[in-house]
Amino acid sequence: MTKIRSLTFALILTLFGLVPLANAYADSPSITVSDAFSRPAIKGGSGAVFMVIQNDGTEGDVLLSAKSDVAQTIELHTITMKNDMMQMRSIESVDVPAGQKTAFFPGGMHIMLINLNHALKADEVINLTLNFEKAGEVPVRAQVQNIGHPAN
Repeated sequence: MTKIRSLTFALILTLFGLVPLANAYADSPSITVSDAFSRPAIKGGSGAVFMVIQNDGTEGDVLLSAKSDVAQTIELHTITMKNDMMQMRSIESVDVPAGQKTAFFPGGMHIMLINLNHALKADEVINLTLNFEKAGEVPVRAQVQNIGHPAN
């Protein structure tokens, strides 16, 4: 009888021990990506991917990087104004606050595709993977839209 009580008590402690773990998982960021697109670009050139990242979780997350087989190098970039001139620069990460949207748009933050492995043609779909600090890897499909410069 004592063994049964000990086992029951151990089981109860184990279950209660899992409650905080379950709550931590429930509070983790819920990341979704929408409206992802790129523009046509030439092979060997550069392109960019724009999108909206939504964090429906109760805690913030951080976009750390992106990867794809479409380009040799992929970086997070932003554009800033300095001395009345627009400057593009690489950034290490992007904060994605809880309960908010973070927009990547022309003239602002974007995923820079450097040294493209092939030309990006209108209606093509680019597959990327975004790497978040907490949410981990999130797959993204960005459609190439014929806005602006046509690819050669």
